[in-house]
Amino acid sequence: MLRLAEMIKTLSRASLHRFIHQDFHEVVDRMIIIDAFLFLIVHSIDKLGIWHRLPVFLGLLYLSVRRHLHQEYNLFNVGRSPTGVRYNPADYPYRTADGKYNEPFNEGAGSQGTFFGRNILPVNQKAMLKKPDPMVVATKLLARKKFIDTGKQFNMIAASWIQFMIHDWIDHMEETQQIELVAPKEVASQCPFKSFKFYKTKEVPTGFWEIKSGALNIRTPWWDGSAIYGSNEKRLHKVRTFKDGKLKISEDGLLLLDQDGIAVSGDVRNSWAGVSILQALFVKEHNAVCDTLKREYRNLGDEELYRYARLVTSAVIAKVHTIDWTVELLKTDTLLAGMRGNWYGLLGKSFKDKFGHVGGAILGGVVGLKKPENHGVPYSLTEEFVSVYRMHSLLPDYLQLRDLSAAPGSNKSSPSAEKIPMPNLIGRVGEKTSSGIGFIKLMVSMGHQASGALEPWNYPMWLRDLVAQDVEGMDRPDHVDLAALEVYRDRERNVARYNEFRRALLLIPISKWEDLTDDQEVIEALHEVYGDEVEELDLLVGLMAEKKITGFAISETAFIIFLLMATRRLESDRFFTSNFNEETYTKKGFEWMNTTESLKDVLDRHYPEMTAKWMNSTSAFSVWDSPPPSPNLVPLLFRVVMESDLRDLREDHHSELDSEATVAIFSEFFLTRLIAPPNRLDSLMILIRNINPCVMTMIRRNHEGSRARIIQYSSQQHSGLSMLGHFFDGHASQSSLSVKEINDVELAVLILASADKLKISNLIVGENSLTCVVSCLPTQEFQLNELFIILRKLQERIKRENGCLIVSSLRQPHSQVSQFYSFSALLTNFILKTLPSEVENTAQKSEMLAAEDGKRRFQHLKMDGWRTNIAKFGTVEEELGMSSFLSSRAVA
Repeated sequence: MLRLAEMIKTLSRASLHRFIHQDFHEVVDRMIIIDAFLFLIVHSIDKLGIWHRLPVFLGLLYLSVRRHLHQEYNLFNVGRSPTGVRYNPADYPYRTADGKYNEPFNEGAGSQGTFFGRNILPVNQKAMLKKPDPMVVATKLLARKKFIDTGKQFNMIAASWIQFMIHDWIDHMEETQQIELVAPKEVASQCPFKSFKFYKTKEVPTGFWEIKSGALNIRTPWWDGSAIYGSNEKRLHKVRTFKDGKLKISEDGLLLLDQDGIAVSGDVRNSWAGVSILQALFVKEHNAVCDTLKREYRNLGDEELYRYARLVTSAVIAKVHTIDWTVELLKTDTLLAGMRGNWYGLLGKSFKDKFGHVGGAILGGVVGLKKPENHGVPYSLTEEFVSVYRMHSLLPDYLQLRDLSAAPGSNKSSPSAEKIPMPNLIGRVGEKTSSGIGFIKLMVSMGHQASGALEPWNYPMWLRDLVAQDVEGMDRPDHVDLAALEVYRDRERNVARYNEFRRALLLIPISKWEDLTDDQEVIEALHEVYGDEVEELDLLVGLMAEKKITGFAISETAFIIFLLMATRRLESDRFFTSNFNEETYTKKGFEWMNTTESLKDVLDRHYPEMTAKWMNSTSAFSVWDSPPPSPNLVPLLFRVVMESDLRDLREDHHSELDSEATVAIFSEFFLTRLIAPPNRLDSLMILIRNINPCVMTMIRRNHEGSRARIIQYSSQQHSGLSMLGHFFDGHASQSSLSVKEINDVELAVLILASADKLKISNLIVGENSLTCVVSCLPTQEFQLNELFIILRKLQERIKRENGCLIVSSLRQPHSQVSQFYSFSALLTNFILKTLPSEVENTAQKSEMLAAEDGKRRFQHLKMDGWRTNIAKFGTVEEELGMSSFLSSRAVA
């Protein structure tokens, strides 16, 4: 029996190998059968490259399956797991200074001085530390040539926020001896100095057979606010006032400075004004929580107020990062749904607020689970996590200050004032500069300035000549080339290079540079540095060069680490799971956290006049003069603008859409009424062409309301031609159409008006394709004269422009349907490569002829007759299913 099971298992795996990239055969062989089949699904979608274009719920399902696979196969413990008696969590209902006593079965997990974990087993690169030379890589592929920004998506507050988080989570212990990197001759003249010295990462034996050595984290990797509280008792003691639970802060709202001019805060190593201002903001948040709790619970002392306020403030920081910052970083509807799902679950905030956590992680969210989940691996952040969060390209060359004495302009923008070079905002010099600027002016200036993009040749040059600081915030004597150092750090810490990194994360590796990027200049530079050896590509370079998913500020490769670790930070922490309740946080503290949804909420609380006057955007992390997005009345699925009258549509309703956004227009408006007024229909269609919808669905009913005409069109490019004149070629008066016939034809006019020079690459092959999608309702009394008029008029244009007509049929009972349907599926509907000059009689002797004088005669056809006529065009009929009906009902 056992042998039979093994044979079945072997045959199953052999079958799977036929559909899976050969690089994954070995890892699939190690998977249990169900995981192997789940991987096959994910892998098949990856080969098509479409997961981010799937409908939201399918995209969430894909990400959920992929996350499960990574939780099973991409979490590796470094160091020995402790054994012994479990401590009682009730003895520690608060966050400790050094991160201990969080994980119930491992008191030291996530504490200061524990090992960085791994998502990928270490890849020994001792022999490859200088191949190719890090300073060559930095100079030829990373160093900024011209600043590239992120448009309106991400501002300097957002860039500062991730550094604020890094100061909360991760920092490596270093050796006491320095090593040196020397610039090769080929790039020496382009480097800021010929050599630089730095401290090597300290390599510590793990006492474990699988991963024999690792590095220690000198910060606490929990989401515990250690950037403002510190990672040990000594630092915590320095920042506390020991009165009413509060932390020290300057009267001007910025961080207090000590006698050396160093900020008094939880973490001050390698900091700058952007991080410092966020630390100051959340010190104020902590102190405000203390004031609220003291008013509500008068019996609480200093220590209790501090502990409760730290829990609340840490949770606010985690929540802002999860459902605000990340949503701007990964600006798609799928990730909006996914990140809110992590916190609230698919049942949503309203349900969770009313009924509490219900239904596990999927329905109720990760936050509030009954117990922590570490998937059998003690919690830590990983070396790979550190590597994908190398985002210094977000930083500009200078901070553009704003003139707040002037009145706000359009979209609450403020005029530019002086420029502050970024080196003047670092360390002690930066603290002094910030004091001269002030909190509000500094925050507004950062809010209105776009961050840099994570692209090749966008690494700040000033970071290649950087004065680094030690853990006490004191300047070190040696300048460093941070770009070259970051390349070296990944190699030194045995982090896999780009291609192996992707394989280990079950992502398809590249086989040539063109798989990585379409930019020919970048391809040439990669070839110059690495030759044809794609396996030698450094991770940092690959992450910058990789083609980005629309809406993503980071690469897909980096996102996969994020997908795994963002959830892990929440689900492993008992203060976000089993102890996420009013008893632990206090009722008032829990309410404070639960009613805070964004960084804007925090700013509103402390600086309401600032946000009211200077912030136009919805999120504090997007550029502040951005227009707010349109309201989404169908959550998780669409962004919807609803107008009772199509004539009320304005282009600014859609001003936030990017070039690849999908727009659908649905209407039951009688366009017949727009034909008579001069230019009314023409103006409306020009507006719609500018909005550029992929689908426009019009539902029309005749006077009895018994049937409908449904017209759809798809478009990417439109001309500005007049509809009626274009359709009838100036011969409208000769058509002799009745009012009812105009009603039936008018929507076809819209098709013709939008069809000029229209291209859809996945449907039509050809440089000058003409594509129309026409959905009609054929019934027994259907009159083919309208269809024939359309075909005859289209025929001339199709011959002229080498295009094709797509005609699909929707039959009862789904006649009143807005069909948001994949256009690739329309290939199987009706495709007319050519159109005959006339249509011959059918087997039922039906006639539909066009006379030279423009007059025509027709007969009513039954369904079979209609099918026979249309079949002469070489068409295939396909019925659209109930899903079309349901989706249209949801939208309508």
